[in-house]
Amino acid sequence: MQGSTNDNFNNAAEAYDKEFTFSHVGIAQREKVWSYFDHVIKTNQSLDVLELNCGTGEDAIRIAKHGHKILATDISTRMLDIAKSKVKRTNSNILFDLVDLRTVSAGSFKSKFDVVFSNFGGLNCLSPQEMERLGNEINLLLKPTGKLVMIIMPKNCVWETGLFLRRLRFKQAFRRRSAQFVNVSGSEVKTWYYNPKDLVKLLGLNVKSKMVKPVGLFIPPSYLESFAIRHQKLFSVLKWLERNIASFGWQAPFSDHYYIEFAKS
Repeated sequence: MQGSTNDNFNNAAEAYDKEFTFSHVGIAQREKVWSYFDHVIKTNQSLDVLELNCGTGEDAIRIAKHGHKILATDISTRMLDIAKSKVKRTNSNILFDLVDLRTVSAGSFKSKFDVVFSNFGGLNCLSPQEMERLGNEINLLLKPTGKLVMIIMPKNCVWETGLFLRRLRFKQAFRRRSAQFVNVSGSEVKTWYYNPKDLVKLLGLNVKSKMVKPVGLFIPPSYLESFAIRHQKLFSVLKWLERNIASFGWQAPFSDHYYIEFAKS
């Protein structure tokens, strides 16, 4: 029995910052995300931002520091508690709300948003049918010139495939091609994987442009944190390669995650 998604992420909350947010891999991947996302957030205009699956609040705090109004949401009460405790220490002006992505409704929000943002694969917890439904709600939630920014796990990851092929674990090498139960800090979370073209089709957004970029092409997945610690010089080289070479849309389906940004038409 896998338990509810709320229970799973409540169980994962205590260890999440240690195992990902402040890990070598987590820091490097988040900086890569922000190298793309900065152009959206670094503006003199005060934006209304909705964050889906905000986790322990790291991105919400960073967005608020740029002077934007943010509503940070998550399915986990414990994740939100940790995020709120951080906000008290930073004096950031952030509103929080408990929201289940599987049942989110545009009608439950008081206003529309300039930006809807979701980081690090939280939306991979949605089935294709749930993702399609969310796309319909986001269409209603975004302002006429709004942007949707998502960081998603694709169906192929060169790190993962290479690692498991080397260990002759052929089934695991290509596991992302179907839904899997993934261990998140000791909890099993059902996860679906989407390449950019899959996501565009499912969301059905009316957009005038999109931007797709790799996140974690050279930087390994977070479960290889011990590798990053043991091989710090090599990890520094990988971070340099990530900053300087991993920047093309065609690389996105082969990375640990990818950045995809839609500008509404």
